[in-house]
Amino acid sequence: MWKAELLRQILHSDPVDCGEDDTLEIHLVSCQRDVYFSLWSLKTFWHYAQCQPRLVIHDDGTLNSEQRGLFAAHFRGCRMLTRAEADGAVAPLLKNYPHAWRYRFTQHHPFSLKLLDANLMTTSDLILLLDSDVIFFSRPKEILSGATSSEGRFMTDIWSPYAIEERELVATLPDLTRKQVNCGLALTFPAIFDLAFVDETLGTLFRYDDVAANLIEQTCYARLFSRHRDRYRRLSTAYHMPNRCVNDSTEACHYIGDWKELFISAGGIARLLKGDFAERCRRSAKVPSSTSN
Repeated sequence: MWKAELLRQILHSDPVDCGEDDTLEIHLVSCQRDVYFSLWSLKTFWHYAQCQPRLVIHDDGTLNSEQRGLFAAHFRGCRMLTRAEADGAVAPLLKNYPHAWRYRFTQHHPFSLKLLDANLMTTSDLILLLDSDVIFFSRPKEILSGATSSEGRFMTDIWSPYAIEERELVATLPDLTRKQVNCGLALTFPAIFDLAFVDETLGTLFRYDDVAANLIEQTCYARLFSRHRDRYRRLSTAYHMPNRCVNDSTEACHYIGDWKELFISAGGIARLLKGDFAERCRRSAKVPSSTSN
């Protein structure tokens, strides 16, 4: 119960505006289970980045109307893409790409929204892919400098985070040369998104019965980033996984998988509520709360 109450502290933060800064557009896929984490992720970015980018929330199909309203109230001017709306827009674009269709529809995985929809349903030159379990603890200087200089960015994982084994990767996708790419936080260019290239990558991955579905999207991005190596730079250790403790040099931490619990129990929220972000969560609630999460 106390953990849920800690998470709910974010509901007492002031709403923010989206779209004033049109040089950057954030794309976040959210589900019913992760609404509060999504709010923490986005609110900490807004607070520390001190900018107002455009925001697109991709509903994986599990958000109810109250939760969609919660995003709209907290992030004024954001774009909420329901699954029905996204399905209708993306389907015609994928009809000639059988492997992308399979990933997006036949054997749908929520991360397909992050790979396909985020790139196909934007008019922005630069987008920031943001997972709901990425939390910011100070100004994201490297992300902001990348946006200013039009340089892509990505995080480093703690192991090989790809959908097939390393030996299979070398044999079938030898041009995937970027190691340990983590796309929980990634700055990328929709213009380099080659749907035929991605479809080919998906077809290669689907040959394997033991393909890790939750890593397919990241593998496709890693191959794209390898293909355009000169346009993408690895983020420093100021952006890290929870195998390292959050400290004064941390700009963001990606609480992947079961480590998400550490944001609550190992001082992540406590650190924010003791720091300069705390004022946002001490005010009386000015937006509707949700009891459905």
